[in-house]
Amino acid sequence: MSLRFMPHIIYSLALTSFSMHLLYERRAAEEDRAYYSGKISLLETLIQNLEQGQKMDLREVERLRGLAGLSTSHIAVVTRNQPRIGWKEVLLGKTPSEQTLNGSALRDQGDWEKCG
Repeated sequence: MSLRFMPHIIYSLALTSFSMHLLYERRAAEEDRAYYSGKISLLETLIQNLEQGQKMDLREVERLRGLAGLSTSHIAVVTRNQPRIGWKEVLLGKTPSEQTLNGSALRDQGDWEKCG
């Protein structure tokens, strides 16, 4: 093979690679556009129903929110009896109290007994 054709081969390879990349990006953009327009239409339907004052079951609202990707089931619930953690404990660390250590040791022992 002669070296005089090498630049043409490199250019054709680069052009083919670039065109395939653009095709992939175009299709990805179309899929994203369809995905988000579906979410928007679901939320618009939910908004229209709520603005019109239609009574909707809570399950139906949660189902529509879940389909739109806005489910709130993953949000942790904060209770009042949880200890407050300050920046000092976050940055420097906090040694667990003696009671916590004993409680976790008992739980670990119980787990070992269940498995064994």
